[in-house]
Formats: sequence, C-alpha cells, structure tokens
Amino acid sequence: MNKIIETTFKVGSNKELSELICDYYSVCGIDDMVAKEAHIVYIDTNPKQVILASLYIRPIKTQLNFVEYLKNIDPTDLQKLLLLVSTYPEYSKLIEQANYSLTKVSAEIDFLLSETDGWIIYRYQLEKLLRITTKCSFTEAELFRKRRNAKHQDVFDKISEIKINNEKLTNFIKERMILNLTFHPDFKAAYILYRHLNK
Repeated sequence: MNKIIETTFKVGSNKELSELICDYYSVCGIDDMVAKEAHIVYIDTNPKQVILASLYIRPIKTQLNFVEYLKNIDPTDLQKLLLLVSTYPEYSKLIEQANYSLTKVSAEIDFLLSETDGWIIYRYQLEKLLRITTKCSFTEAELFRKRRNAKHQDVFDKISEIKINNEKLTNFIKERMILNLTFHPDFKAAYILYRHLNK
C-alpha cells in the first residue's frame, strides 16, 4: 500500500505526472491541458499505474484520504474497492451512513442494491430500479436517470405517483441516493487496485 501515491498539481509543473494525466485522458499533448489543476492517485511502480485522475479549471482543495480509506477495506473485497474508486472523493459521505439500518423492500430490489449495502450508487442500479417499478424501456430508464441527475422536474412529476411499500418512489430514490447522483462503476481502476493489493 505504501506505493500508492495521491497528489494534486498544476498540469505542466511535473512532466512525468502530466504525461500520466495525458495518457489517462487520451489527450495528445500536455499543452492541451496546461493551466489546469490535476488530482491523481497512482501506484508508484515501473511503469506507474493510474488508479484515478481528475482535471479541474480552478485550484482544488481535495483532501488526500485515499490510502486512509483503503486501510479500512479488506484488500480482497473487490466490491468495496470498486465502491471506493467509483465514488472517490465523495466516498466519505458513504462512510458516514455505514451503520444506518435500511428497511427491506422486495427480493428483487434488495438484491439489486445488495452490493452497495442498500444504497443507490451506480447508474445501472437507478435505471434497473426505474425499469422494475415503472415497467419502462432501457432507453426511457436511461433518460429518466440522466434527467434526474440533472434535477429536471418533469422526471419527478412522471414518477411521483409510483409507490414502493407505500412510499413514493421519488422519496425512496432521494433517501437511498446518499450522494444525490449516480456513478459509473470504475471496474478498470478497481481491478488495478485489487491486483496491486493482492499480489
């Protein structure tokens, strides 16, 4: 774990890290990103392996906590590693809810949310939940999810009458979506981290 490095820097100020950012984003040259702030988590091997990277236009105040969070995760628990890399740096908000007891809903919905301890974290979870409860198509569920993440009122209006266990679907989603948006599970980052921690 001591080879996992997390840092923030201005793109162009460190040639090696700037090139890692370029490779991560598949950008041809550093000049395309100069004046941007970068945040990166990587494994300091030869060659370096990027786990996570983010670019910002303004200076960022990211807490460097990745390795600290990692200390509390079983290195063989791929689901928890996936949750960390997919939601970081918002992961701290998930930890705050770790001991919150969620009620059972139905076998199908409970199974859908079981990998994230009952919370709606990933995009596909919200889309599947919408398909289960509204009987809509894949395309409609994806559109619902995108418009819901963008906080469009028409989505809430369209599903406002649907209920799960006598609770409005809109309230259920609001309660179970701790981070108020959904994430794409970053399987590649989780696999890189898992492989490093378990070699």
